[in-house]
Amino acid sequence: MSVEKHTSSFDEKAPSVDRDVVVEAEPVSPSVEEKRLVRKLDWRIMPIACIMYLFAYLDRTNLGNARLQGLPQDTLHGDPTGVLFDWVNSVFFFSYKYDRSRKPVVGMC
Repeated sequence: MSVEKHTSSFDEKAPSVDRDVVVEAEPVSPSVEEKRLVRKLDWRIMPIACIMYLFAYLDRTNLGNARLQGLPQDTLHGDPTGVLFDWVNSVFFFSYKYDRSRKPVVGMC
């Protein structure tokens, strides 16, 4: 049995690649209209996002303080396991998530 080495015609025709050559692309400058659009979207989205984060922070802080002051004993009927308190805490997350998914990013007004 003899093993013959087979070279494909692709290997013979393939051009050599110089790996040391770096091709630099020209930087693409955004147009004036694109800059204005981005600025307009930033001015509409960022205040709403900041207010939402502020409310989320205040809700979590107030709920934590309420737990320390006796919320589980007063309103959650004892809640020795903390499961009810976890659900109350999750309600804020679910409402923020629902509100964010309802509004598309571009159509926020």
